[in-house]
Amino acid sequence: MKQFGLVCIALILSACGGDGSTLSDNGGISYKGNTTPAAISADNAEEIGSAAGESVFNAATSEGSAPLAIDIKNASVIDLAEINLLIIESAKLSMLPSALILEDKCSSGSVSVNEPSHETGPVTLNFVYNACRMTYTTITSTGRVRFHYNNYSDHSAGYSITFSNFRISQPGRPTITLNMHVECANTSSCVYSSDFVGSDGRIHRISSFSVSGTASTGYIGSAIFYHGRWGRVSISFNSLTYGNCRSVPDGGSLVFSSTNGSSGTIEFESDCTRSGTWTNGSVSGSFF
Repeated sequence: MKQFGLVCIALILSACGGDGSTLSDNGGISYKGNTTPAAISADNAEEIGSAAGESVFNAATSEGSAPLAIDIKNASVIDLAEINLLIIESAKLSMLPSALILEDKCSSGSVSVNEPSHETGPVTLNFVYNACRMTYTTITSTGRVRFHYNNYSDHSAGYSITFSNFRISQPGRPTITLNMHVECANTSSCVYSSDFVGSDGRIHRISSFSVSGTASTGYIGSAIFYHGRWGRVSISFNSLTYGNCRSVPDGGSLVFSSTNGSSGTIEFESDCTRSGTWTNGSVSGSFF
């Protein structure tokens, strides 16, 4: 079972459209959608359930360059913790007079960063990696990383790292693309979020993710799901299979509930149709 325990990996489906979900200026995906508890109703139950089902597939897949869940504990795909530490060390170097020293972080290729405008308080550093073979590793990276200090003069005050279309390759492993946000109270206590584009054209988020199974035998697990328009729900799923309907399940069921007392269920069929129920605590209904 892929378990992310204290480390929370959130996978975000995305859109170029409205509802606060956008592509960032540098081409990466940025979740700015609804984070409030969803009010599940006849208007949105199917939409929430279907997007939540799709997010499970995107969370569990590890193929090609698709954004994926990364098991930090077992480093089954790539050592993201190592990448974070390299970026943290690069960010510390930025406190020196010249950011050109960052070139030492690449045995080939390059990395650049803006000069900080002040020495205390919140500071944002924007790194640009260009086929950078990270020194002392087999990792080659291309893309953008935004590093934000809560207090530039006090690293213990916490920081965040945002990867935007950050492509990582290692010999013998598939290239992956990270659109991921990491919020850290310190170097050992971080909450992870990663982004990807969903088929509905909106950005969604799946976090606190735990899953077992395969796409053919069925995924079982639970998560917190954020719908870019409708908001946050807890989800649990059973025997979700994939194949006939691309990233949307073609079998199995999913239950979603909100802290406001509303909830819903959705059943997925092999012909890509779906049906389910919803309740807002006082009124109930179904969809087909």
